[in-house]
Amino acid sequence: MRYLLALAPLLCFAADTDSLPPASITILLSGGSPAPNVLPALKTAVESAFAHSRITLRWLEKEHVPAEGVNGELLIIRLRGSCSTDDPAAAEVLRRVEGPVTLGLTHVADGKMLPIADVLCDPIRTLIQRDLLTSPSADREELLGRALGRVAAHEIYHILLHTAAHDRAGLSRASQSSADLLADEASFNAVEQQRLAAAGADGATSASGRH
Repeated sequence: MRYLLALAPLLCFAADTDSLPPASITILLSGGSPAPNVLPALKTAVESAFAHSRITLRWLEKEHVPAEGVNGELLIIRLRGSCSTDDPAAAEVLRRVEGPVTLGLTHVADGKMLPIADVLCDPIRTLIQRDLLTSPSADREELLGRALGRVAAHEIYHILLHTAAHDRAGLSRASQSSADLLADEASFNAVEQQRLAAAGADGATSASGRH
């Protein structure tokens, strides 16, 4: 996946995740007008990706932001384009693009990774369209949500670790295939899980210090 700016890789952590305090991260979802079964599948895919990172994810939608704010870190995931299986796959121009297609963007300002990412529904639908068409119609919304969730998890990974670096396998790879996005299971490797757990613990400590 492509990013707006490449940053220096974050140092690896060697911490035992069981000894780290759990972290709470709230994700605000907005945009996309997703079909009914897309969002639940998206959330499940993201939660599964971070299941071994001692990170508890909480979800908000734009219309339900509490006036008192949230505890812990707040990330914003914006769904861009059409996030419904009822629409055509995507414009022909996307079909003619050669090389990698951008599926998600993490925003950067003044050299710093912002807690804001875009998940681009149209290119994702184009990538997985053949697999969607060969799947039962009743499963297609769930599959689309799963694919969107995998891209969202990839972007959240970059936000939490403050890095645009990628790994050679798993959800942190620079590019993903339709099979990767639609697989029954997908996660980060053990080293990345450690790094995420440590980053979450640092964020929780910083947040508690601000209250």
